[in-house]
Amino acid sequence: FCRVSNSDPATPSGELTVVENKKGLTIYGTTQRDAFDGSNGALYALTPPETQGDYWTEQTLYKFCLKANCADGALPYNAGVLNIGGVLYGTTSTGGTQNAGVVFRFGKN
Repeated sequence: FCRVSNSDPATPSGELTVVENKKGLTIYGTTQRDAFDGSNGALYALTPPETQGDYWTEQTLYKFCLKANCADGALPYNAGVLNIGGVLYGTTSTGGTQNAGVVFRFGKN
């Protein structure tokens, strides 16, 4: 992490969710902060290179605590579970009501 730019996620946290489908392998994970602004975590995806030995591609899917009072959660714990419809569920350790964390949903409806 933080290899490409200062805006990459940093400090990986929790377990990874590995998905293999017709498009190939994707690994989902979370970080406790963002390298650029020290924010409250991010959800990311890693996809393998087309040429063996090249770098995997990292994509930040969501940065947490973007809503007022961190209503969308902060400091995600894990990338959670991906359901058959392509929706990823996970948890955060803070944010939300009474700053007690949230269950988040990311993906198609």
